This record gives sequence, C-alpha cells and structure tokens, in this order.
Amino acid sequence: MSADAWRALRRQPFAYTCTLRHLCLLDPAGAADAPLRRIVCQSQVYSSATPWRQHLSVLWNEALARLQHAQPVVRLELHPGDDAAPVCRSWQRLLRHQAATRRARTLREVAEEFRTAPAPRSP
Repeated sequence: MSADAWRALRRQPFAYTCTLRHLCLLDPAGAADAPLRRIVCQSQVYSSATPWRQHLSVLWNEALARLQHAQPVVRLELHPGDDAAPVCRSWQRLLRHQAATRRARTLREVAEEFRTAPAPRSP
C-alpha cells in the first residue's frame, strides 16, 4: 500500500490488517501516529485460475510450508475456487500437518496475543 493508504487505514478503528508477508498490529483507537508492529507470517494462498497456476501454487505452498516451519504464525488462506482437486489435496495435506503441531486461531486472536506480549528488543 502507498504511504497515504497506510495513513488512512491507521485512522480507522481497526486492530490489525494483513499484507502478503505480515500481520500488522494497528491502534484500535485509530491513532495514525501509534507505532506499527509487524509480525512476519507469510500468507499461504493458492492461485486456482488455470491448471498450470494450480500446479505452481501447490509446489510453492509446499516449499513455503517447509520454510515456515519455525515461524510462530502460519497463515493458510482459502478462497472461492480453491476446490480444484490438486489445490484441495494440497491445502488439506498442509492443514493436517500444521494441525498436528500448532493450535488453530483466528487472526484476531493472534493479533491480541502479540499486542499483549512485550515487543522484541533490537539487538
């Protein structure tokens, strides 16, 4: 988003928003000058428009899942159309794997957990 879009968003009473790579904690009081905390959590999302995009999405998300193994938050996003057989098998496999080692939470719950945790200090 542009700087102007971020400023406008931060004046709204939202607690968080997401980008492709981050969960961004906003000030729910709408203070545009409040510090912005970003939590790294790359979105795992599929592109289902064509068979070749489905195939690449499956490969990408399986590689991304391995790379995110040690991340505290993993976001698996599903959209209408993600019911194509190869995509469906992939997200079900990823979901089973994540559910075996993680606790499912809403983004709101994750945002609140990070909001109440002390901010990490810079080295």
